[in-house]
Amino acid sequence: MVTVRYAALRWRHDLGRRVGPRRAWDLRYEDPEQFARAVRGLPRSPVATLLRGRLAQVHLAWDEALRLAIEAERDLSDGTLWHARAMEVIGNILVVLQQDDAAVTYLAAASDDYDRVGDQVGRASSLQNRAILGFRTDQEALQMLLEALELAETAGDDGLTGTILLNIAEAGERLGMPEPARQAHLEQALRVLRGSWHDGYVKARCFQADALLARGDVEGAASMLLDVPDPSTILTLEARCAVACTLAELALRQGDPERGISLMRECLGEQLPAFDEQLVRRTLSRCLEATGDLRGALDEARLSAELQARQLGEASTTKARALDVWHRTAQLRRDRQRQAARADRLEQALAELREAHDRIRELSILDTLTGLHNRQHLLEMASLALSGAGPDNQAQVALLDVDGFKQVNDTHGHPAGDAVLRAFAQLLRAHLPAGDLVARYGGEEFVVVRPPITTIAPARDRQDALGLARDLDGFRQVADITQWRDHVGHPLPTVTASIGVAPVTCGSLEAALTLADQTMYAAKRAPWRWRAAAGRGCLGPARRYPCRQRSATRRAPCCRRSASAPSRPVTARRRWAPSPP
Repeated sequence: MVTVRYAALRWRHDLGRRVGPRRAWDLRYEDPEQFARAVRGLPRSPVATLLRGRLAQVHLAWDEALRLAIEAERDLSDGTLWHARAMEVIGNILVVLQQDDAAVTYLAAASDDYDRVGDQVGRASSLQNRAILGFRTDQEALQMLLEALELAETAGDDGLTGTILLNIAEAGERLGMPEPARQAHLEQALRVLRGSWHDGYVKARCFQADALLARGDVEGAASMLLDVPDPSTILTLEARCAVACTLAELALRQGDPERGISLMRECLGEQLPAFDEQLVRRTLSRCLEATGDLRGALDEARLSAELQARQLGEASTTKARALDVWHRTAQLRRDRQRQAARADRLEQALAELREAHDRIRELSILDTLTGLHNRQHLLEMASLALSGAGPDNQAQVALLDVDGFKQVNDTHGHPAGDAVLRAFAQLLRAHLPAGDLVARYGGEEFVVVRPPITTIAPARDRQDALGLARDLDGFRQVADITQWRDHVGHPLPTVTASIGVAPVTCGSLEAALTLADQTMYAAKRAPWRWRAAAGRGCLGPARRYPCRQRSATRRAPCCRRSASAPSRPVTARRRWAPSPP
């Protein structure tokens, strides 16, 4: 499988200004030394903890890197960019620890998080890492690399595009990709890297030359290294060491070991990391052996072996500690997952409980047959609706009764009667403003409560006692031409109703209904059923004049004129329907 050679990268060239977390993250591949300085200067935060973990990963301190990355992932919010980066760091460390299943899970989660936050570069980088870390067949890896390439090109990240192209070229070689196509990917990668990341371009040239030398293609390797600059002109130590080792290996193959010795001794003049020093001494040993300096070659080989053994020992120790960290935190992770699952279940149960409560509440205030509010809700809400009523700001109450409803039930059956009530209620609700309280009072009786109009309305509108009557007249006009039908769609005779409308100046629904009831029965005694009488308002406060049920010929005490009341409105009778044929 493809080795982890070409790491995803991003870069900018503003190193002179103060480095923040975002810029520090971009520097992790471009300039490791600047990255380390930037991380050490960051204030404590979950993001800074993650960056310190990433720095520990650079230094191969796997235990510290994993501990810090797990701590950061725990404190960062799910579905954010930095949480995705934490998941990716943990996944890459788990690869080194050979925890393959867990690594796949974390890298896949990182890719999903990147996709969720719309970070195409992060998703492309994550896909590339998943492809080249050995968890897929070559064909699957190639498909993932092609997807990552498309994302990187769309995002305009030339460095990442170049590294993905290099990995595609390498994977294509094992997959039997035609040589022209593979070579085209390689040339495109080098061209993109040369224009965007010089050190990356140089290292890519060296990696390709090493691969050619391993196959014995010395001429091809020499051609690959033609435009590689002198190591002394390269800025980063890692790139200088890589170029020097490759040039020394080429010189050895070309029969010029002295040049290789010179290049390696120049490298040893610097303070090299243990891994780079081990490679340099191993190459130097081979060059010395080629010149006949067997003692020098043996000494360098021994030093290289000691360095490698020390690295392996240190790596084993840090990996063992990292595995200990991973296993010690496993129970915490499982507890966290169980708590999260329990929280999800509780949230779902709470949502279901709220839904059930809303449904119960709805059932408790609605009439199941008509869908209007029921009598209980009317009695509970009427006092609030009428609370602002006064002599200069009248509310209005209407009482409606479907005429001859018993005859409908007796003649056509109760299902037909239910259909009439449903249709009547729907038509009534549709012709009244949303602010009106419309309820089924009982049987075939309905009540409409219109609260007082706000005081910002014109005075003539606020004092209009016939506003509800006019709206109900519109309802009447539509109902008059409506073809009423029973529950199976058969036509029924015309349905009529008697309506009483009462203006209200006190907060008592009982008094208002008493007056509306009187006017409704006055309408019933009229020659035509579709008539209404606008009754007199209850002009005194309800607490001073308690409302009692009176006969149709006497008014309730609270309906008597008060000294401060406006003049008595005249009882109005209107013909609301054409006379019967």
